[in-house]
Amino acid sequence: MSTPNGLAARILPGTNGKIAVIGRDQKYVDAYANALRSQGYEVETFTNAPGIDEAVEGFRRVVKTQQDIYGTNYRLTAKELQSTSLYKIDEAWILWVRDQGFTIIDMGDPMKRGLSDFLNMEYLYTFD
Repeated sequence: MSTPNGLAARILPGTNGKIAVIGRDQKYVDAYANALRSQGYEVETFTNAPGIDEAVEGFRRVVKTQQDIYGTNYRLTAKELQSTSLYKIDEAWILWVRDQGFTIIDMGDPMKRGLSDFLNMEYLYTFD
């Protein structure tokens, strides 16, 4: 398999012929996944997970509520983050792709923003 632009940080080989792409910046993950699709691969990303749109909206509401209380620089604690439906859907998604035998391509952190709790959790179930 050739990888578009050689941007993959690492690859965890799978068994079912399908690919899942993960990484710190969803814009790059989706672009990479689309490039693989154009080569004929069957590719999944977290943005395709069932219930994702509602979970993103719920997450934004939680963040806004906390920022209204604590200020615009407030970041959710790990406990708050892990209780969101967005985090739980991501966790279910990464377990599904792992258990279904997808090859997992990790884009890493192309914008050098530092790891997120979401990506750290995905690594826990895949590369760690």
